[in-house]
Amino acid sequence: HTMRLPSWEDLQAASPKVGEQLLVQLLTEIRPVDMQVLMTLIGRIEVASKEIKGKDVILLLGYTGSGKSTLIHYLAGSKLQRVMHGYVESVEPVCSKASALAHVTTNHLPRSETDVIHAVEIPAYQLTLCDTPGFDDTSGVEQ
Repeated sequence: HTMRLPSWEDLQAASPKVGEQLLVQLLTEIRPVDMQVLMTLIGRIEVASKEIKGKDVILLLGYTGSGKSTLIHYLAGSKLQRVMHGYVESVEPVCSKASALAHVTTNHLPRSETDVIHAVEIPAYQLTLCDTPGFDDTSGVEQ
């Protein structure tokens, strides 16, 4: 993937808005990691690590779209329902927005929903299940 870099003259002649767009495009090309997104994720990872410190944890690993989040809902006792999306049938959890599982999101498409680990306590078994971003994550290099 290559990009024609603007010349210095092009940047000087461009309006401020166009110049800004060219610079953002250039930075995206030479620095593909969005540092702001990365720093936000690091902060969220620190919070998640405190949630699981000292606990027995089962970490679910797998490819994006393989069903890790849906499995956590099932094991945690969420009611599951079959839903049709056009010609595609999926199984989706039914839970309130106030539920401890509300942050464990699912999707019928093979695209990322989970960007950092999410811990879900299963008190009956005294363990914690952790949802994780998938292998071949579709959200970008920061994940």
